[in-house]
Amino acid sequence: MPPSAAERIVIRTDGGRRVGLGHVRRCLALADALRRRRVHCHFVLHGDDDAATLVADAGYTVEDGPTADAAARIAARAVVLDSYELAPDEVAAIEPNVRVVAIDDLGKPDRRADVVTNSGVSASASDYESVDATLLLGPSYALLRAEFADEPARAAGTPPRVLLTVGGADPHDLTPLFVRSALAEVDDAVVDVVAGPFFERRPSAGERIAVHDRPTELRALMLGADIALSAAGHTLFELAATATPTVAVGIAENQRPNLSGFAARGTLLAAGEARDPDLERDVRALLRRLAADRSLREELGARGRALVDGQGADRVAEAILAG
Repeated sequence: MPPSAAERIVIRTDGGRRVGLGHVRRCLALADALRRRRVHCHFVLHGDDDAATLVADAGYTVEDGPTADAAARIAARAVVLDSYELAPDEVAAIEPNVRVVAIDDLGKPDRRADVVTNSGVSASASDYESVDATLLLGPSYALLRAEFADEPARAAGTPPRVLLTVGGADPHDLTPLFVRSALAEVDDAVVDVVAGPFFERRPSAGERIAVHDRPTELRALMLGADIALSAAGHTLFELAATATPTVAVGIAENQRPNLSGFAARGTLLAAGEARDPDLERDVRALLRRLAADRSLREELGARGRALVDGQGADRVAEAILAG
């Protein structure tokens, strides 16, 4: 039986070499939560073919065109917007009877929004005083796949494993620095390197280096890692949900609030930002500290899991459908 008009939602997002896959991944998590509630989600995606393939492989219809046209064509109940590049007229063209849900990182949602969700650690209602909307703020609304709600059964052991991940792309070529640092500072470690689809330079496997090329999911790698070294994007929420002790590096301006916020909550160690002149020195010092202190690793992991329980996508889906 096809979905009714009340059970159809358009999700507008961006993904590709320039913006990475964080927006797409969290939108897919929300779409999966809505699908479990018998809602049909239709994606409008501006970006690269790899990002569109990721959405299509997850079983969703995807197109690149005007958001309002797609919403009108499928008689959508709501439109979910997750993009830094939305033109005001793109939002204004959406029919007034269609609810607008804004996934926001910057405290700057469109005034048209009926629901705003910002999973940032430092997200505050004071950021949204100009918006008359239902506010879903903080890490309890982090959009993660359903398996991240499961209690993390960690499998770290001997030899120690270090997980390295910078996201779908590596614009600052940090992976070699991460590999050098992990091999030098964590004795006998096996290094699991995640190579995203938009890497300009593919990392090479070696005796103690395992390369995971374009993996579709990272949870098992996280659960098997003694330490993670990660960029400070959407992956931080997954690492927290899996109680993975992490050293994090900011690689984009929009990652700064979460990098500082997670660090202030005691869930990770912040090494700085990609362009810092002493980044490698600082990364090595923090890896060395974590490798030598099991109680600190356990403390970071426990605090991360307490902050991010993996049920955010279900909470946001329920709020969308409640309106």
